[in-house]
Amino acid sequence: MMILIPRAIDMLFEINKKKYITRKTCETSFGAMYYFLTYYLRKKGLIELAKVDGKTKYWKLSKKGKKVVQLLNEIMEVIEE
Repeated sequence: MMILIPRAIDMLFEINKKKYITRKTCETSFGAMYYFLTYYLRKKGLIELAKVDGKTKYWKLSKKGKKVVQLLNEIMEVIEE
């Protein structure tokens, strides 16, 4: 069973909006929380490495991550009706 924590959902929405994030561009979390969330989402298969530029890693949504964001958006629409 997979449980998504609220901060992870926020990060997924941010990645969906920006197309990719880095430690410096992420607005939903910072410091150790950023590293925890990227590890957590990567282990769940929701994000993947887009590219590495020097020491900077760029994270994007995986195919599974895009589907989860789409489903979360649909759920939010139903709740807001």
